[in-house]
Amino acid sequence: MIEIKTLEIFLAAAQEENFSRAAEKLFLPQSVVSEHIKRLERELGVQLFDRSHRNAQLTATGRTATTLALAVVKDLDALRLGVKNSQNTRQTTGLRLVIGKGMAQKVAHIASRLRADNIFLHITEAEPAQRVAMIEEGRADAAILRGRRASQMDHAEHVWDDIVVAAVNAAHPSFGSPTIAVQSLQNTSLALVPRRGNPMLVDLISKQVFTDSSAMRRALPFTSTEITFAQMAVSDEPLWAPIYLGYESEHTYEGIWSAPIEPTLRLPAYLLPSAQARATNQQSIDALLKACQHI
Repeated sequence: MIEIKTLEIFLAAAQEENFSRAAEKLFLPQSVVSEHIKRLERELGVQLFDRSHRNAQLTATGRTATTLALAVVKDLDALRLGVKNSQNTRQTTGLRLVIGKGMAQKVAHIASRLRADNIFLHITEAEPAQRVAMIEEGRADAAILRGRRASQMDHAEHVWDDIVVAAVNAAHPSFGSPTIAVQSLQNTSLALVPRRGNPMLVDLISKQVFTDSSAMRRALPFTSTEITFAQMAVSDEPLWAPIYLGYESEHTYEGIWSAPIEPTLRLPAYLLPSAQARATNQQSIDALLKACQHI
């Protein structure tokens, strides 16, 4: 059986027409080059080089063999390149995941786990309604959504529960407390997004913090964390805002204190894959689901 290495050595010798120079080019002993050439000649039953001259000159059969061996080696190189490109394509093919606020820290850990399986997440952030639209329109492969409505969507799978904590300003009586009782929040105004922006969070606050939703007093809209907290920090009125126990609550803001609410407020989160991803990339969706559920 002729080995590819033997053909490569033969081609080097044919190009140099000198076994010594071929050995130097290949960083091999000359004896190894000579042995491979002899082995090839025995396998083919022909003489490839005329050794009667100072240089090893190709015979007519040797020149024909050179053309054929070169074609074989080129085919092997094409095979190697094709396999490498296929592997690279698989590695750079990922899942487009759209998430909400307060999920980035969890998703960073999930993305790190999936990289070990050559699955790469392309992550974007959007409001709940936008996430649903992106899934329906095929602009995302999967979305993570919170709340009861998400659980009722087709193919939604529960992945974790997000804990909602309270951020209070220095004027609030619970500032500095390790936990914040719901009762201390019921009589103070809050910063909250409009319901259309985050209906799951607004419904949770209105039903579990306030016994009567009409008693919920919005002092200002919750825009970004930085702007809202800055407005709260300079206010003399006791204010609070619900935030997810994610990156927002782990940053330090002067004049703002964050702590768990008693009793604990939770919002379940669900993974919602697109129809296209389920049809063409179910294995990666399954891996993403598993990583989310074990975070």
